[in-house]
Amino acid sequence: GFGTWGLGGGAYGDISEEIALDLIFYAFRKGIRLFDTSPLYGSGRSEKILGKASAELGRERITVITKAGLFMKGDVEFRDFESSALKQSVIDSLARLKSEYVDVLLLHSPSIKEIEDGLLENYGLSELIRSKSIVKFGVSLKSPKDFDFVSSNKRISAIEFNFSLMDQRCEETDIVHTDRRSYLRIARTPYNFGFLTNTP
Repeated sequence: GFGTWGLGGGAYGDISEEIALDLIFYAFRKGIRLFDTSPLYGSGRSEKILGKASAELGRERITVITKAGLFMKGDVEFRDFESSALKQSVIDSLARLKSEYVDVLLLHSPSIKEIEDGLLENYGLSELIRSKSIVKFGVSLKSPKDFDFVSSNKRISAIEFNFSLMDQRCEETDIVHTDRRSYLRIARTPYNFGFLTNTP
């Protein structure tokens, strides 16, 4: 997979749209077919760039993961896991991605309370899930210790978690080894936010 946080600019330094698109096309030529993005990355810029690239590559040829719950207002990061906010976030993401569907939608680093609060209303996403605008629904875990709670939630079919040479906490949980359910498992931050590249 290809994480696109750096393509949004800001967090990892400025990057032109031309170079960002070239990186996506290069990754595709090298066999990468899964791209992970979020409204948080460059305040939606990463999604827009991925949308342009996927229109050229063919949307059906790639798997797109995006997230909801965290976003930027100016230079400030906000959290909003209310049902109406999550639904609007998905609608806005689909517009930026120029797509009728997202392959995987993840709640972006929610606390257990934020997960619990949305359970009764299915996070306000039932209609989007039924219409296949969201194919798989899951959680990008804030901490591996949250896995036990998340694994009991039958609505969740994908889990993203930190895993790198510097962060092996998931080995202490059932994330990697469980046979209880069939999850899409996504390991994130493989270079530990750039530290393992010596260019954080």
